Amino acid sequence: MKIFVISLSESTDRQQFIKTQLDKNNTSFDFITAVNGKELTDSEKEKLYDDKKAKKIRRELTPGEIGCALSHKTIYDKMIKENIKRAVILEDDITIKTDFYDLLQYFEKIPLNKYIIKLERFNWENNNENNEVSGNFTQWHRKRVNKEYFIGQPINNPTLTWGYYIDLEAAKILYSLMPKVFLVADAWWYFRKYINLRMINKALLSNNDDIFNSLIGERNYIFSNYKKKYMFYKMKTLLKKTIKLFILLLK
Repeated sequence: MKIFVISLSESTDRQQFIKTQLDKNNTSFDFITAVNGKELTDSEKEKLYDDKKAKKIRRELTPGEIGCALSHKTIYDKMIKENIKRAVILEDDITIKTDFYDLLQYFEKIPLNKYIIKLERFNWENNNENNEVSGNFTQWHRKRVNKEYFIGQPINNPTLTWGYYIDLEAAKILYSLMPKVFLVADAWWYFRKYINLRMINKALLSNNDDIFNSLIGERNYIFSNYKKKYMFYKMKTLLKKTIKLFILLLK
């Protein structure tokens, strides 16, 4: 199983932090140099980021978010070019639980079927690492891994990209969706329309914001504004659909 760890070249403290964990469990991995969105020139940003599409869905990306999205896209591209069938993508500031290493063997056997399996907790806001409580799962598409863990389909839309399993078919789809990035890396609400999104019932990874500050930086402020804009957008869309339906009924 290929394991990729996304890390900025200068983040040596983070690299050592996760390397120590993986080495301790004799788990091979490759560092993928992250894109620092704050260092992109205007011409590079114009080439790599689709500002028009982002504005269309009322969610412009910050420089840090652009870099994050491009970093994940780099791995999808690598999987396609090197025909890597399965991989696990990790961020560099996470703590890996012991059970993670046992479940790697299970991931090796999963059929290729556009799967992305999220391995962290459900979202940023909810600290509960039991995803059955915070995220809820459908009664369908559940696969028991062992007595403690199962993989299921979340009812609600999760966030985060601390760590996830991805197969080659899903990588191809996510890469093709964005010739230029216009969504944050964890826009699972959008990606799940095209891939089979699954989630582990109990988080195998946790993050360490008490040790490392987020390198995306501006996101907390942007996200609060985005939620208001997105709710307005949903209400506006629903109103348009209701009006169209009403007009059809009158005919």
